[in-house]
Amino acid sequence: MVVAGLAREHILPRWHSSAWVRCRWLFVLALAFPAVSYAAPAPRPAILYHVAPGFVTLRFVVRSMLDLFTVTGDFKHFSGDLLLDFDAPAHSHVDVTVASASIDTGWDTANKIVRSAAYLDPARYPTVHFVSDRIVELAPDHVTLHGQLTVRGVTRPEELDARLEDYRNEPGVGPVADFVVTGQFNRGDFGLTADYPLVSMQVSLQINAHIRLTPVKP
Repeated sequence: MVVAGLAREHILPRWHSSAWVRCRWLFVLALAFPAVSYAAPAPRPAILYHVAPGFVTLRFVVRSMLDLFTVTGDFKHFSGDLLLDFDAPAHSHVDVTVASASIDTGWDTANKIVRSAAYLDPARYPTVHFVSDRIVELAPDHVTLHGQLTVRGVTRPEELDARLEDYRNEPGVGPVADFVVTGQFNRGDFGLTADYPLVSMQVSLQINAHIRLTPVKP
């Protein structure tokens, strides 16, 4: 009992002393840190970039009603502007124009069909156009693009799902960003009703964009 008592008498003063030191420092820090102000980094302005073939693929996929076959095609000629705001994605803007005759399925017979008057009819409607009118941020790297899609002279509201897959600095290139954009629309809404019900009305879109973040020079 005496040994236990001695141990208690020797341990408690040391504990109280160290606790007092910690509390004193915590009190000093609590007083000091509120007085220190840190300047928040200035927001980066939205920057305009060009979208062009080479590092961007625009692809569509159409399936048969019974999944007997799938037609996949890439548009080879297109251009557009991307106003990109990483700090406030909802302030970004997309405007892309596609040459409808540039569709390539990799199969001459299918190319003739999709370029015919029954489908894209590039002789009368040389371009497909999408322009965003509202962007909804779902996460820092995920947005929904609400906009107007024009196909065969018909303009309708459509939405696309866009995700930032990667953002990095490449040696000798500078900052680059990889985006994946997907969506679906009903081709019948744009007068593309040929070959139904053999060919599904649903058209899937996928855009893979590897964008070198070099701003457009004024």
